[in-house]
Amino acid sequence: MQLLLVRRVHDMAILLVLSILAVYAQNSASSGDKKPFAEVKAQAEAGDVKAQYDLGVDYENGVGVQGNQEEAAKWFRKAAEQGDAKAQNELAVMYHTGRGVLKDDKEYARLLRVAAEQGYARGQFNLGVMEGVSKDYEEAERWFRKAAEQGYPDAETQLGIAYANGLGVARNFDEAVTWFRKAAQQDNADGEYEMGIAYINGRSVPRDHGEALRYFRKASEQGHGGAQFNLGVAYYTGDIVPKDLVEAYKWMSLSAARGVGAAGKALRTIERAMTADEVVEAKRLASEFKPREAPQTME
Repeated sequence: MQLLLVRRVHDMAILLVLSILAVYAQNSASSGDKKPFAEVKAQAEAGDVKAQYDLGVDYENGVGVQGNQEEAAKWFRKAAEQGDAKAQNELAVMYHTGRGVLKDDKEYARLLRVAAEQGYARGQFNLGVMEGVSKDYEEAERWFRKAAEQGYPDAETQLGIAYANGLGVARNFDEAVTWFRKAAQQDNADGEYEMGIAYINGRSVPRDHGEALRYFRKASEQGHGGAQFNLGVAYYTGDIVPKDLVEAYKWMSLSAARGVGAAGKALRTIERAMTADEVVEAKRLASEFKPREAPQTME
């Protein structure tokens, strides 16, 4: 059973979906300390751009009011028309998904670009993803770099992947590891996974299985399927940590649930070496696993 040692070239379409989901999660997480809905609405109706954006978030997430995507889009549009980059990004996402507005990819691209050109890191990252979907890797790299240079961790990881795979930029593993490390220092699961790969391979860092395991564990605890696979292999082989089939099964089953293709076969291999009681215990531990909450991405 082998570790997953290949750096991933992320499927940009999947990355776009994950980015959109992250926007929803961020807005939901940041809605806990808002002003009372009536106060926000009064300020928004008076033309306050921040209140218009906040009111859009309230309608989007049903905070203080019944959720209403059309109303969310209306208030994001008002803030966007006043030049608010966050609102432009939100409205762009709504045009891409057809949520609260008719789906319109041209408007999606236009609004993303407007937000990105104002220097909004999340908009720059999303524009980089959009360019990557269309296979314009040089443009994708340009926008990832702009967001990464502002410390946006998802963009730092993507810029590292660009360097590792020579996508839109000359291949340079030292630069790749520099950006992976920056992302990992912000507890970004993809960055942590990539640092684990770097330490296993000994490329641009000393080969260090202990450090690799530390990064794989941190990413696994956030629900990263590739890291969970590698943690499962480590516990199965006993080469890096003491052999523990229960832990191996737990992490491998979690990896399989995340859609890692090799995990299903690996799981069957592990199970053949286990007692029935060990399998029951491993399944219990997997069922009780709750991913550690990822740090809030910068605005």
